Amino acid sequence: MCIRDRIEMSEKCGDRIREFNKARKELEKLQEQKVDMDRQLELYKQKVETKKVTKEIISPLNDLQTKFKTEAYELSKLPVSYTHLRAHETSLHLVCRLLLEKKKKNK
Repeated sequence: MCIRDRIEMSEKCGDRIREFNKARKELEKLQEQKVDMDRQLELYKQKVETKKVTKEIISPLNDLQTKFKTEAYELSKLPVSYTHLRAHETSLHLVCRLLLEKKKKNK
């Protein structure tokens, strides 16, 4: 083999090595993109699962809250005694009521 043939072969090998390196870099980029897409997919799956769990928890809680509000409203319609009402008086209301009673007695 003469020197010219060796030079031509080395140039051809150099071209093939450059093509190989270019293809390897493209493959690495594609692998990185795949890893990123896998991460995004995993995050999406977690979000979907979180929404399902949230719906499973919140829906019964909303039902209980609605039931409680309905029962509380029904209980608020029941009559209560005067003593019960006085038990909920604040000190300010109590003072006003006592002053009114005092005025009535003085008349």
